[in-house]
Amino acid sequence: MFTRPKPAVRAILVSLSAALLLALTARGLFGEDLPRSVQEEFTLDSSGNAEFTRVESLSRSPLGKLYVEHAKAVESDKKVSENLLSEATRYYQQLYNIKPKLKLDEQTVGDETLTRRIKGEFRRLARTDPDDKKVRMISVRQFPDEKSDEKRLLAYFEGVLDSRMLESAMLSAFDGKQTLKGNASAVYHLPAGAKIENLKELADRSWKVDFGGGNLIEGSLKVDEKAGTVTYAETVTVTEEKPDKLLVEKNEKVFEDLRACGSFIIRYSQPQAQADPAEPGESLAAADCYEGGLDFSGTWSTTFSHTLTKSFTHQTLAVTPSVILSLNLGATLTWEHQWVKVSWWKWQYKLKKFEAKLTVTPGADASIAVSSGAALSKDWSADIITKNTTLSFSVVCVPVWIVLEAKLKVGAEATVSGVIAVSGGAKATVTNNLSVKYENGGWSKSSSFSKSLQFNSLTANAQVEATATASAPFRVSAYIYYIAGPYAEVKPWVKAHTKAQAGNATGVSYDITTGIDLNGGAAMAGWLKSLCDNLPSYDTTFATVGPFTIASGNKTISP
Repeated sequence: MFTRPKPAVRAILVSLSAALLLALTARGLFGEDLPRSVQEEFTLDSSGNAEFTRVESLSRSPLGKLYVEHAKAVESDKKVSENLLSEATRYYQQLYNIKPKLKLDEQTVGDETLTRRIKGEFRRLARTDPDDKKVRMISVRQFPDEKSDEKRLLAYFEGVLDSRMLESAMLSAFDGKQTLKGNASAVYHLPAGAKIENLKELADRSWKVDFGGGNLIEGSLKVDEKAGTVTYAETVTVTEEKPDKLLVEKNEKVFEDLRACGSFIIRYSQPQAQADPAEPGESLAAADCYEGGLDFSGTWSTTFSHTLTKSFTHQTLAVTPSVILSLNLGATLTWEHQWVKVSWWKWQYKLKKFEAKLTVTPGADASIAVSSGAALSKDWSADIITKNTTLSFSVVCVPVWIVLEAKLKVGAEATVSGVIAVSGGAKATVTNNLSVKYENGGWSKSSSFSKSLQFNSLTANAQVEATATASAPFRVSAYIYYIAGPYAEVKPWVKAHTKAQAGNATGVSYDITTGIDLNGGAAMAGWLKSLCDNLPSYDTTFATVGPFTIASGNKTISP
């Protein structure tokens, strides 16, 4: 039964509701806001050329910390710095159909704060209007020719999608619920005395792209005729919620809005206009803005090595496995976009394929020594060490971390039927190519391997049946932001087995076998998870490789 509260109680409830609303507004409806700021300045001369400055700022936050790590890689690794400028150049090519000349001017790096300044030049950013030689035009996100500009537009779309996929995965790596708030502005400073010819067309325009789940792009234009400036302001909101409007089959409205967002032309005249230079400017070639393909693909590799030695005891049973483990790890991540054209300038989108590959080559030079004063059986395992290599790069203007990691263990087991000392050793190298793939709405796996085996030694001092196994289990992964990507659990092992030789009082028969157990899959996060059946991970058993007999035969022991 519902009873209406008294006025005083209602006032308290209203106050509490208002306080809660303010708290939610301050924190963000989708969790704590992680800010990112980008300020761009274009200063045009009378010939239509523009000096360009881009300042990116991150305040103290988990997001700032990640950007700082990338900035350190930019400072220490020339390839990372070149990749940053290459991706930024490609991005601005897609926006302006002009290839700028960019350089990294300055970086100020704090504990979790970053300010990065990129400077450059856009030659002939403003071009003469073919219908009015007294007017120049700055074209922003213009794709006027359906035939020649279609690939450039789709490359722009995919750059936006790749950015959101990576940013949403980034959020999943942070503790708690987070929302990325990216505020950007581009200010176009026209030459002194310039008159904006399409002032009414530009004034107070606004756009919105809604991917669903609170994931938004919102843009607006402001014109200051007296100052001779046009300012485009944009807010990108990325949440940890599903982009449900992107996931539906008929999602062309999302891309109609994305094509329109921030698309405008500034038309201006000036008192002493100069003609365009006679030489051609650096306009965008047909394939220049999507050099390397429209889809995302990256391959990385590293090498780990470690000597694992551990002694285990149980009553009179002592086991010492020793494994010299060398590990080559290669990883490839690929995702492909698919577009279906439904009418003029309209497309529907879906993720065509996501594939994660690992090439794992463990080389295990293993030996095991066992001694026992009685019939005993026992198995052990111990964590040894975690090794990783971190690689950084940029996609569009988003910093990306790939962490190649190996978590190493050592294991042993022994079963003996009496008093004995036995030792055996072997070397095995197995190259495993493992792949998981999401395509056409379903998951699949594949694996292949090649091997190299070598027998080292075996000794025994009694005609007692004994089995001893040494293993070096490890988990390898190639994760974006420590959270999304392929992984494999690999267990190489070597087993020594002895028993009394029938009809021979001093004979021992023996065999040395080896093998490898393979499990793995791919961990998912963010938009990529939503586009792949919303599974947090795809786990599978690839294979059990072996057992392979390295050596077998008979030995004579001293009575």
